[in-house]
Amino acid sequence: QVYDSEFSYAGHKGDWTGVRRSKPRDVSWMKHALFHETIYMGETSMTEPEVLEVYRGIRKEYKGNMYSPMQFNCNCFTRVFLRRIRVKRKLPPRISRLKGIAQKLEYLIPMEFKVPLHQHAQLTDGKATGTTSVEKESKR
Repeated sequence: QVYDSEFSYAGHKGDWTGVRRSKPRDVSWMKHALFHETIYMGETSMTEPEVLEVYRGIRKEYKGNMYSPMQFNCNCFTRVFLRRIRVKRKLPPRISRLKGIAQKLEYLIPMEFKVPLHQHAQLTDGKATGTTSVEKESKR
């Protein structure tokens, strides 16, 4: 959460942004997501208009069909977004541990979890998606 907005990234089959600005803790727009917890990440020195400019820019980079649960996911988005709004604190290791475990057990993970959503049609019927939400809280 930054200036009373939450910024999230989720996957979908379309070739448009997967980044969304919403009310804090509101994941109703995501199909299979549940709000889990708030993690305080620090403060930004940026103004609200500056943060919104970062948001407008990052929306172009994170398309929904590029989402991959193991390689290009909401945690990747969060790390980049925090860095761009000048929050130096890193995500707790427990948030990103799935990727490390997955890399060690790669041979056990179904292919649809390893590739971006736009490639799922080649593997399955294209219905597989994955989303999670981690809230970033920052004071003014």
